[in-house]
Amino acid sequence: MSTNQSFTKTTLHSPTWGKKIKILQLEDQLCDPELINIALKKSKLDFERLLVDTRDKFIKALKTFSPDIILSDHSLPSINSHEALILLHESGLKIPFILITATLSEEFALDVIKRGADDYILKDRLQRLPISIVKLLEKFQMETERQIFLDKVIRNEKYYRALIENGADAVVVMSAEGKPLYASPAVQKVLGYTEEEAMLLDLSLLTHPEDISLVSSQMKEVIASPGKTIKADARRMLHKDGSWRWLEPTLTNMLHDPAINGIVDNFHDVTEKKLADEKIVQLNRLYNFISQINQIIVHVKVEQELFNAVCKIAVNIGKFELAWIGIADEPSGKINLVAEEGAISTDLEVFSSVAYKKNG
Repeated sequence: MSTNQSFTKTTLHSPTWGKKIKILQLEDQLCDPELINIALKKSKLDFERLLVDTRDKFIKALKTFSPDIILSDHSLPSINSHEALILLHESGLKIPFILITATLSEEFALDVIKRGADDYILKDRLQRLPISIVKLLEKFQMETERQIFLDKVIRNEKYYRALIENGADAVVVMSAEGKPLYASPAVQKVLGYTEEEAMLLDLSLLTHPEDISLVSSQMKEVIASPGKTIKADARRMLHKDGSWRWLEPTLTNMLHDPAINGIVDNFHDVTEKKLADEKIVQLNRLYNFISQINQIIVHVKVEQELFNAVCKIAVNIGKFELAWIGIADEPSGKINLVAEEGAISTDLEVFSSVAYKKNG
């Protein structure tokens, strides 16, 4: 049965999303939208729904309705879910896509996920639809925030690199023993020491204790390679203000040149880049952790399996040292351990029966 574009609205509270959810549904049957509407109304979602049943209406709705999420039957007279996914991809829009179908083989499920669908719901299990919608919206929102953060880091890094590349690097010429023979004025910009102060410094005492072996290895490599320029790994050096700064050096052995008779250390500060890289690593780990948790919550039906899986993800993906889940037992005043990962025997003795105060 073909239908015209129509809106279905309901006003419900949606604490997780924080605003009215705009749902675009691709469907040509009369009964299915009503069943979906009933399932959504039972949840606490605040949503607005637009039904379309043709390819042209679907394309127009992507532009004019600006949906937050798409629900799609597999096969309609003028379009199917595969074609809808292609159109969504071609539009360049990042919108969660859920396939709603009556039957689904394992092969078809894998195929539709590979084609870009984010989830699939069987029509006899529509009670799972509201949970899937919320989890996918949270996932996509997190991905958007992550991309904004990464873009900001990249912009900051480009700005930082422009400043460095258009300014003079600090240059120190030192003897084979590491004694300064010359220090450029830019040393003060990088490490805070004046030229005169830098000439009196013992560079080995400025090196971070954890980087001494690295610097020693770099010096041995440079001394063994006359005339060769070596871009060395970053090391931490003590700034005049007492902080540790990451410096990226380029070392050239010019001991054989009588005019220089030293090792040229050309370096610049890469502290902000190192910190940004660490933040990206941490963010990626956190994103992977939360994404895996969301998928488990949506798909795992058995409570104990969910608890076990969450703990394993926390340790294996989130890189937590250990994870445990306890459930309060009010009559006994204890928190009973129901799942754990990474805990040793002494930990388990503590977590197996934790006392708590009601409302405490």
